[in-house]
Amino acid sequence: MLRDQAASALRTALSSLTDEQQQVIILRFIEGQNLEETAAIMGKNANAIKALQHRALRALASRLERSGFDLENILSGLS
Repeated sequence: MLRDQAASALRTALSSLTDEQQQVIILRFIEGQNLEETAAIMGKNANAIKALQHRALRALASRLERSGFDLENILSGLS
């Protein structure tokens, strides 16, 4: 039940991010693409992906914390 709630909170939090932020989170943490692969897919350089990922994770963590969930625990459960 808690896992279902966490998955729902993650979907809701992801949907509140920008399209680029969603894409970088999905590519890096769900699909397991490395930094260079993600940069190539998104048509950006690696430094831009690092910055985008940092902002996306910060926003995602903030939204999840408001729902009572911890981003690190949720992401570690994906692997």
